[in-house]
Amino acid sequence: MISVEAWTTIRYLKAQGLGTRTIAKEVGVARNTVRNAIRSEGPPKYQRLPRPNPKLEPFREEVRRMLVNDHFIGSRILRELRQRGYDGSQMAFYRFLNKVKAEEGRTKACIRYETLPGEQGQYDWSPYTVPLGGCLTKVVVFRLILGFSRRKCHFASLNASQTSAFEGIEHGLWKFGGAPRSWWWTTTMSGQADRPRGHAPAYPPANRPEGAPSLPRAR
Repeated sequence: MISVEAWTTIRYLKAQGLGTRTIAKEVGVARNTVRNAIRSEGPPKYQRLPRPNPKLEPFREEVRRMLVNDHFIGSRILRELRQRGYDGSQMAFYRFLNKVKAEEGRTKACIRYETLPGEQGQYDWSPYTVPLGGCLTKVVVFRLILGFSRRKCHFASLNASQTSAFEGIEHGLWKFGGAPRSWWWTTTMSGQADRPRGHAPAYPPANRPEGAPSLPRAR
C-alpha cells in the first residue's frame, strides 16, 4: 500500500497531464500502482490488523457459553469474568463481546422481549468506579425495568449487599407507584433486608403476607 503523500503526488502529476509511465518513474512505483491510485475515490487508509486480547482470549469459551447457553447480558458476563481474575478494561471487554456475538450470529435483528401490562419486571446491577470527593470509589447501580412499558429506575449504592439490593427494589416500586406480578433477576437473593426509613414494606399481590400493605400493579 502506498502512502498518502505518494497517492497525492500521483493525482497531482496526472492532473498536470503526465502519463502513467512518467508518473511511475517519478514517484518510484509500479504502473499498476499509478493506475489504481488514479481510479481510487480516496487516499489509502491504514488498517491495523486485529490482534487477540491476551487478557480475554483465555475466557473466550466461557464468554460464549454464558452468552449462548446461559443467556447472560454483558454486565453479568463481565462480573463473572472479574470473579475469575479478569482485570482488563470494561471497554475492551465489550469490544471482545461484540466479536463473540458476531461469530455466533447474534447481531441479527430480533424481536424484543415484552410482557403483558403488570406481568413482569427485570432487575439487575452493575459495578462502576467513579471519582467521588477526589477519590476513586466503587459504586453499584441497581436497575429495574418494567417488561411492558420498559420504564426504568436506577438506584446507586456503595455496595452490592443483599440489603442494598432489596432497597433498590423497594425504591423502584415506590417510584413506579406499583409492582408487577413477578420480578426476574440474574442473581439469587434470599433472606430479609432492611427497608428505607419512612416506608413500610410493600409486596406484589401474589407475594403479600396477610395484613401487609399493597401497591397497585405497575406496567
